[in-house]
Amino acid sequence: MKIFPKDIHRRMKVFLNEIYIFIKMKKYMLALFVVIQKFLQVVFKFDIIPPLPIYIHIEVSSICNLRCPLCPTGVGTLKRTKHLMSYEDFKKIIDEIKWFNGKVILHHFGEPFLNKDLLKMIKYAKDAGLYVKLSTNGEFFHSKEYAKIFIRSGIDYVFVSVDGKDQETHEKYRIGSDFNKVTEGFKFLTDAKKELKSLTPIIELQFLRTKYNEHQRDQMQQFAEQLGADVYAERIFGACSGDKELAEKFTLDDPESTLLRVKDNGEIDYAGEYINYCYWIYSFMVINSDGTASTCIEDPFVEHNMGNIHERSIKDIWKGEEYKILRKKMKTDRKSIPVCNACSHAKTESFFWKKEYIIKDKKIN
Repeated sequence: MKIFPKDIHRRMKVFLNEIYIFIKMKKYMLALFVVIQKFLQVVFKFDIIPPLPIYIHIEVSSICNLRCPLCPTGVGTLKRTKHLMSYEDFKKIIDEIKWFNGKVILHHFGEPFLNKDLLKMIKYAKDAGLYVKLSTNGEFFHSKEYAKIFIRSGIDYVFVSVDGKDQETHEKYRIGSDFNKVTEGFKFLTDAKKELKSLTPIIELQFLRTKYNEHQRDQMQQFAEQLGADVYAERIFGACSGDKELAEKFTLDDPESTLLRVKDNGEIDYAGEYINYCYWIYSFMVINSDGTASTCIEDPFVEHNMGNIHERSIKDIWKGEEYKILRKKMKTDRKSIPVCNACSHAKTESFFWKKEYIIKDKKIN
């Protein structure tokens, strides 16, 4: 397995930060389990399956107000029914996982703030002792007072997408977004955090690099600091959209900056050879807004349907036959698993390269 030194360094920081978060939350047994699990995986190639997933993406909305051209939701190819998760369904999930789960992430393929119950959901998860993160397009922080209400919900970490320093550049990919509204809302959020003297949430400005905003890349970290961000992060595209024409339109030309490749048959893929291993299927689950469970955030179309929380418990799904078959297959023939073609972690040359963080004040996700 080829892993670049800087990736090892970054991943070690992320891993240690996870342990720190669990200890700070007083989830000592979970922190110990994660250390033992990682040690056995790295040193002895031995996998321990926890009683429940340690991390869960909960898609509280599969609807979005924007039309981002490489997002299945944005272009209308998601196939799944547009849905907002109910507060009762959310509570059911939290009640089942809270005794062992450490972190919930309240986004997937939709805008979380379109769910009117979002703030109640965050508070319920926080009251259950969980670490809560979410990503937003930033269109909904319409006042400083609302930003304060959001912060008081207890949210730990929020990503806000800003893809340029002006309307023309930002909207090239974030179609339908109002740059002034997003940046004003970002400032409402950071100013509210200061006024409340709150340590949370960590506020990250996330910049998605494309051909159309690369000319502003050198200015974006300073811009993020001007807006009061705690963290500035750069991202490159994932391959989940699978659209050759659009990928070529938006992805960077520099091969050192993007690891996406167009195969002979026109499909979008990552460079490198497959790694017959995946940490996520031993620690992670996605629960979509309609209740379907899948293994990975790179599976928007639920090609690997592990079950539905309306029909089975999360524990039953996690320990179920579908997961067993997939874990076994992952060890021997990952290449035959279609969803892995969309994953930056599946290939040797792209392992851990999906995000490049520039960290402010040593804070990481």
